[in-house]
Amino acid sequence: MKITLKLFSVLFMISASTTFAEGDGHVYFGLKTGFFSGDITNADIDPPLGFVVGIGQPRFSIELEILQSELEIEGLYNRSSSHDFNTFALYGAYRSEGEIYFKSRLGVLREEIGNVEDTGLTFGIGGGVEASDAVLLEVEYTIIEADAKLLSVGINLRL
Repeated sequence: MKITLKLFSVLFMISASTTFAEGDGHVYFGLKTGFFSGDITNADIDPPLGFVVGIGQPRFSIELEILQSELEIEGLYNRSSSHDFNTFALYGAYRSEGEIYFKSRLGVLREEIGNVEDTGLTFGIGGGVEASDAVLLEVEYTIIEADAKLLSVGINLRL
């Protein structure tokens, strides 16, 4: 996990320096939550809590997103086990123009459930409302992997 976080951090910093070198860049921070769905039988996933750090131009940006949740799996003889369920992702995001906008993003995601780790591509679509110059409200549907999806709501604050 430490190597993955370091890799995400390095890629994010490279992207950030390129964006600000072009001028007109902005930074935003956000919070989000939502609902996971998937093909995991006998499992209950708590709503995730996470944060987003983004940097970019008004329409294109790079986002680093971390979500944390808990997964409870019921096993044999009604015994259950609880596992941390965390995702770390680096996305390239596009937002259309306007106060009400379309958003799409594509990236690399690291998923951790207990001691099991998996890395792959992830894709999300959604929309948002620019509530003010500094506040963005967004709804997104993200495909984490073939059997795991996330419907999320979030708020981003531009600096």
